[in-house]
Amino acid sequence: MDYTLNADIYLGDVSSQIYEFLIKPRLCVFLNSHHALWREDPNYQHWRCGPVLDKVSDLSSILENIEDTQKNYHDI
Repeated sequence: MDYTLNADIYLGDVSSQIYEFLIKPRLCVFLNSHHALWREDPNYQHWRCGPVLDKVSDLSSILENIEDTQKNYHDI
């Protein structure tokens, strides 16, 4: 778990690694590259822990405001 404990953010899609990463809460950003209808799907419950992007081009605005974005998801 060294790499998940030392990372500044989680950037990915669907992976069990998210649960290792959340041991030490930090910003999570999820890429919905497969256009999943995730909001009602319990398999995507972890996507409530951070912003879900449909386009990689939206990533720069998230990264520019990491602290503010993370605050929006801290309680989750």
